[in-house]
Amino acid sequence: MHHPSRFNKVADIFPLKSDGPMKQILPSLIASTLGLLLVLPAHAEDSSDSVFRDAAAIPVPEGGVKDYPSYFLKPDQLKECLAVETSMNMLTGYLQKRDSLFTDMQFDLENIQAEIDKVDAYFRDNPNTKIDDKENFETRNQMVRRNNALVEQYNKKLADYTTLQSAYNKDVADFNALSDTFETSCNGKRYYADDLRKIRETE
Repeated sequence: MHHPSRFNKVADIFPLKSDGPMKQILPSLIASTLGLLLVLPAHAEDSSDSVFRDAAAIPVPEGGVKDYPSYFLKPDQLKECLAVETSMNMLTGYLQKRDSLFTDMQFDLENIQAEIDKVDAYFRDNPNTKIDDKENFETRNQMVRRNNALVEQYNKKLADYTTLQSAYNKDVADFNALSDTFETSCNGKRYYADDLRKIRETE
């Protein structure tokens, strides 16, 4: 995966002997985030496809006396598990939307970088020593100004990218914490149909 890096501007060139522009590549600012998104469990992919369904619930025993061994969720536990599942669904939606934004923003960054590379190629092919007339001198300064405009555009886009990355990484961490809680406290546990129905009725 390509990791965008920040570019530095260069000054307009007035002396004919001044140095050409240098594009300084700083250490990578962005870790690979697209790979952080886990393979989401089936219950977290769609809020309408809950793990907790009436068809999977245990009917109330005859006589109405319910027992809650360790593998059964009490009403308050079941309610908490439903809340965790809802939060996972919400975070999944955020992650999927941001995943798509990453792709679009990287495409934009790569296009701007390609334009900056073209300007760099001009300076490599036209070093200062070849600039010996006013027309070429002005062309060079126009290319410097174009480079700076592109770099400013690139760095603003990069700042937006890093802000998005921070939000994405936080959502990944929150999702993972919720997933751990769900797997430990909720997944595979049994629950009574009337408990589920009562909780659903209050949502």
